[in-house]
Amino acid sequence: MEEIEQLIEELNNELQINPMIVSEIDSIVELKLKDANTNYILFLKGNNPYVTRNKVDNVDCMIQINTKDFIKLANNELNTTMAYMTGKLKVTGNIGIALKLQELLQKYNTK
Repeated sequence: MEEIEQLIEELNNELQINPMIVSEIDSIVELKLKDANTNYILFLKGNNPYVTRNKVDNVDCMIQINTKDFIKLANNELNTTMAYMTGKLKVTGNIGIALKLQELLQKYNTK
């Protein structure tokens, strides 16, 4: 669990440093780590994107994935499309946003 917390913290820090990368996403994403029963909100809108655990209404996309698969996704060891096609990644809402998740993680180089 410590690895996921570090990854989320690094992502949040990078969002603060370089918020312009998320301008093309302009969405609120709920990341649900199924095995850890933990949710994160990726607020990827405006000039102040951030990650929080606070519940937000009206997310544009909810992504459900296991912790180990999310870490693989962040480390570019798992492709979002393949994860979706094999059932490792489940999406509710705008699937296009979910497919941009790996690109976002790569831009921030959270490894």
